[in-house]
Amino acid sequence: MIGMVLGGAGWVLALSTFNISIQLAVPRWVVGRAVAIYQTLAFGGMAIGSWLWGLVAHHGGLSFALASACCLLLASLLLTRAFPVPAANTENLDPQNPDYVPTLDEGVPYRAGRVVVSIEYRVARADAGAFADAMRQLGRIRQRNGARRWTLMVDVAEPELWVERYESPSWLDYLRLRYRGTVSDRAAWERARAFHRGDAPPRVRRLMAQPVELLADSPRGGEKPEQPAAAAAITDPSLPPERIVPQKSDESPA
Repeated sequence: MIGMVLGGAGWVLALSTFNISIQLAVPRWVVGRAVAIYQTLAFGGMAIGSWLWGLVAHHGGLSFALASACCLLLASLLLTRAFPVPAANTENLDPQNPDYVPTLDEGVPYRAGRVVVSIEYRVARADAGAFADAMRQLGRIRQRNGARRWTLMVDVAEPELWVERYESPSWLDYLRLRYRGTVSDRAAWERARAFHRGDAPPRVRRLMAQPVELLADSPRGGEKPEQPAAAAAITDPSLPPERIVPQKSDESPA
């Protein structure tokens, strides 16, 4: 009985520690999904493990099942050397709201297309390696926050010109990506931004795919094509209110 009490206390303590660790190890915007995945694996593992150990106890007896479980627990300690628990996350995952929110111009004919973002950097040739290393980290952040098809390219005729490019399925997805940045994400962007040379900041272009068939065949003399119902709301009600300020040439993760 004393052993069961100690074992149960250790089990509850470990489970509580895992719950807290999962919540602290991910950004706020994805914490719900991370906890859901963790709980699915944890409680699913308990259910499957109970069934398997029930089979062992049924065929080998209760004493054999408990002894086997004890041996496996001791053997699992060896796995900590091959697969150590990662160190505590030192990144600052507090939300970092963007300084501004880009808006769609009313002159855009079709406002529900795929959004392509390109950012142009001027980088000295001697800094190309360090810049690429900083951009590799920034690229992982972009993709984690929802960017698709992230690439880093260099102009073959002008090697000092680098272009970062990524896509979002819609304008709403792009705005969500902007609000998923953290304080650490901002620091990663600033490290990459420090390699840019020139008085002007990196040039940012936000392009929206247009259905050329609809625009070319429009029977109303070039009027705007009808927008899908889902495209009418270009902002997410769950996002903070938009701050309409002059456009800036800045594309930080925040």
